[in-house]
Amino acid sequence: ARRVLRHGGVFVGIDSTPSLRFRLIHIGDTMIVVDPDTFGARLRAAGFSDPTIDGRPDRFRFRAYAR
Repeated sequence: ARRVLRHGGVFVGIDSTPSLRFRLIHIGDTMIVVDPDTFGARLRAAGFSDPTIDGRPDRFRFRAYAR
């Protein structure tokens, strides 16, 4: 995502957090779980700034800016 955004562009998204229901729905899928507690650091390492992570028990949303 960072490679296609211009400087100052906004990267936003939402992802589910693991639960029994989530895992049952994805049986047989390739699932890479993103930890919302460490996702801000991952966004910074990828070239984004000012990451904001808003978590709820079943999902989280994020926003970061291309630098």
